[in-house]
Amino acid sequence: MKSFLEKITKLGPAQVTLLVAILSIMLYSINPSFLNVMELKAYDLRFRSRGVERPGEEIVIIKIDEESLRKLGRWPWSREHWSKLIDTLTTWGARVIGIDVFFAETEESRDTKIARLKDRMSALGIEGQRVLALLDAERGRTDSQLAASIDKSGSVVVGYFFFTSEDEVAGLKKTRSRDEPEVFLALPLPVVFESERAKNVPLWEGLDVRSNIKKIAEKARGLGFMNIIPDPDGTVRWVPLVMKFQGEYYPSLALQVLRVYLRDPEPPLLRVSNSGVEELRLGETVFPTDEHGELLVKYRGGRSTFPSYSFSQVISGEVPPEDFRGKIVLVGATTIGLYDARITPFANEVPGVEIHATVIDNMLHRDFVLRPVWIRAVTILVILLMALIPGVLLAKLPAMKGACISGGLLLIYAVANRYLLVNRGIWINFVYPGIGFLGVFVALIVYRYITEEREKRKIRSTFQYFVSPGVVDEILKDPAKLKLGGERKVLSVLFSDIRDFTYLSETLSPDTLTTLLNLYLTPMTEIVFRHQGTLDKYMGDALMAIFGAPLDQEDHAEKACHAALDMVKALGNLQRSWEIDGIPEISMGIGINSGPMSVGNMGSDILFDYSVVGDHVNLGSRLEKLNREYGTYIILSEFTHEYVKDSFACRELDIVRVKGRTKPVRIFELLGREDPFHEWSTFKTVYENGLRAYRSQQWTESIGEFEKALRIRPGDGPTKLYLRRCKLMQKKRPSSQWNGFSQMWE
Repeated sequence: MKSFLEKITKLGPAQVTLLVAILSIMLYSINPSFLNVMELKAYDLRFRSRGVERPGEEIVIIKIDEESLRKLGRWPWSREHWSKLIDTLTTWGARVIGIDVFFAETEESRDTKIARLKDRMSALGIEGQRVLALLDAERGRTDSQLAASIDKSGSVVVGYFFFTSEDEVAGLKKTRSRDEPEVFLALPLPVVFESERAKNVPLWEGLDVRSNIKKIAEKARGLGFMNIIPDPDGTVRWVPLVMKFQGEYYPSLALQVLRVYLRDPEPPLLRVSNSGVEELRLGETVFPTDEHGELLVKYRGGRSTFPSYSFSQVISGEVPPEDFRGKIVLVGATTIGLYDARITPFANEVPGVEIHATVIDNMLHRDFVLRPVWIRAVTILVILLMALIPGVLLAKLPAMKGACISGGLLLIYAVANRYLLVNRGIWINFVYPGIGFLGVFVALIVYRYITEEREKRKIRSTFQYFVSPGVVDEILKDPAKLKLGGERKVLSVLFSDIRDFTYLSETLSPDTLTTLLNLYLTPMTEIVFRHQGTLDKYMGDALMAIFGAPLDQEDHAEKACHAALDMVKALGNLQRSWEIDGIPEISMGIGINSGPMSVGNMGSDILFDYSVVGDHVNLGSRLEKLNREYGTYIILSEFTHEYVKDSFACRELDIVRVKGRTKPVRIFELLGREDPFHEWSTFKTVYENGLRAYRSQQWTESIGEFEKALRIRPGDGPTKLYLRRCKLMQKKRPSSQWNGFSQMWE
């Protein structure tokens, strides 16, 4: 195996890529069943991602449901119920009635009872010609009644069923009664064959049939087969529109219902070439079937996508008649036990009548999923592109960058593939281009693994003199760490600096200033590390830290807040010791923000700099400077506050628009781990009242509240700031566009 891989590496990346592409195309030509099923599942997933869409308003369904069984009795029902249903729908103006049920035998219960009664009379020696004649007249009366209703309607299409397997035929022979009526089907379709050979192309073929009794079938406006044939995985995606039986071609129930609805006197025209069904046309509409005469169903949703009504409610007149006027009405079983539950891309246990309704809706609105003849050539081209493009990228670009761009290519193809299917109704294979993509990706990763073993030895010999052996081992595990780039993560960033540091620089000697910075930054850095933060950088007196990277931390915002509070406390301890040495008192400001940021090596190929960048990083830096404006120590953004509001005590400061941002942000002061207002609950209430009055432009009321707050807590920075603002606003009224936001230019 090792020697084989070494031989592969001698081909070069381009040759490896081309080899994988050719193998992928060969695999597509073979199309193994398990990969075909994968593509079918991917097809279902794309459709489910679209969601449910509303069908046309031309179709309604009458359900043979549990409610109807309770009211009308167990199945099968008397033909009288069916007759009443058809009479009712005809009176209500239904344009076509499609029955997804077949009547293969005469009315069994009534005729059986009459026959038994005649036999009983004969056995008892009871004779009466008039009585016997009346009994004979009653036999078949309900069948005649149903036939008369169908004839009177003139728009009823009745279904029948083809048996397509030897097992089904064997089962039919066991259950078929001796006196079952003769087969009665609709007239076969007119067929145009391209050649004699075309007559023998393999289509779905019925080996036997279960049809309706002649008395009913001959009165129907149309007859159509009801067969629904699932794919190998059990899901129904294709529905046959034509089937072959005893050398003739017959239409489906859906096709016949559509023909009657369109009032097209001509039957559909079928053209068959040497490769299968070439064309199936009804009037001016050509249905895009495959070579087997099957239509790919464009499902609208799962169960109950179409308006539906209970059978018993319809015949009892409990539903609005106008809901059926001019409509296609399909009648079929929806209760489990009376129908063969079907699996569709949207749902399990879908009744067949709803699938027929979807097919009719597709054909009526000419809304199809297409797989034209040129799709195969396009798929081969896509397989080549999906293999060659990442092959070129991975060979020429750094591994991480090449992988990201290649992944973007796969994502673009996935989006485009879904768009073509959902929005344009064109199904292009997704699995085989994906196999080509992944095959090239894996092949080149293996290729790099083998060829870069030599580079690893070179890396070890170079870096072992400059970094610890542990760092070298980490680099060897992931050489991408030597490359530029980053990843987008939700993190918290902390900025802190010393206020008036410029003044300190001017008043202290360089040695004293250096000592002061060392004494200040050392404990601050230790606090960051203690709370599992990452020191990003020092910027003079400023410190920048990251929480949540490189190790993931769900509580990154809380860790940043804990660190900030400890830093303020540590500064107080430092000042007490500095006071003895005569070092002037200093103050600090801290800003914390949370949000999505790009984190990683932001340096160069020569000098590494693990850092974060992004809008939320810049906002954190701006917040730190706002402490001077409000006289506070720690300011949080609304994004960080949302993470920590249940764990820390905070108070709202303002809504500000900082430099570099167009959208305003709400800011808060971090006060402590426990509510510090338990001693000053009155202060908190008064402060918040003043803030509300300020934003409502009630300057006099606001001034009164803030003055009251200062009497409770003298020297409070935010309160003093708002008091100045209110007095200024009172003298110079703000414009009508004033919204309470504060613009910060620093």
